[in-house]
Parts: sequence; structure tokens; C-alpha cells
Amino acid sequence: EVDVTVLEEPSRGFFGIGSKLAKVREGSPALKYGDYLQLAIAPDVLVFQRRTNEDRIIFAMNCGDNEFTAHFDAQAGCGIDLITGDSVDFGGGLTIQGKTAMIIRTEEVSLP
Repeated sequence: EVDVTVLEEPSRGFFGIGSKLAKVREGSPALKYGDYLQLAIAPDVLVFQRRTNEDRIIFAMNCGDNEFTAHFDAQAGCGIDLITGDSVDFGGGLTIQGKTAMIIRTEEVSLP
């Protein structure tokens, strides 16, 4: 059974989340035009980056039920999750909770 009332809540429902994601994409040249590089992959987990010369985003998604720590070279010490506004520390890997996604703007763009 699906609780459709959650769909009507502006901050938690489908339309609220969709609206927030559209704003994140609108404000990110990397998400619109950036190069793609896969950073980590595992069953139920995908981490990739999109980047331009002025913007770099790391997208992380965990479709599984359990948290997962992905280890990869983030080329940055920390960032901000553009969905939640929370600070993200890459030290020791990136922990992604089950059934969640993160869109992280890194603290700096480090181009090779």
C-alpha cells in the first residue's frame, strides 16, 4: 500500500523533490554540460562526477537497504550536498545511506 499523502507534502513529496532537483540542475553548469567520469560502482551503488572548468559535482546513489562507504579519489576534502545543504567530508570514503542519493558540489575544482 502506498501512502499518497506524502506526495502532497511540498518538502517531502514527489513534486517538492522534483522542484528542488530542477533548481539544483539549473544552478550547475557541470550537471548541464559537464564531462562524465564514473568514480565508484558496486551492487546497488553508483558514484560519478560531472565537471566543467568552473563547477564540479559528485552524484552518489545507493539503491540498497544498507549504508555503503565508497572509496575513490574525490580530489577535494569536502563539499556540500545540494539536496540537504549538509556538509560532506570525503575523508575515509563517502558513506551513502540506503535508499538515498546525494548531489555534492565539491569545495574546489581540481583539474588534472
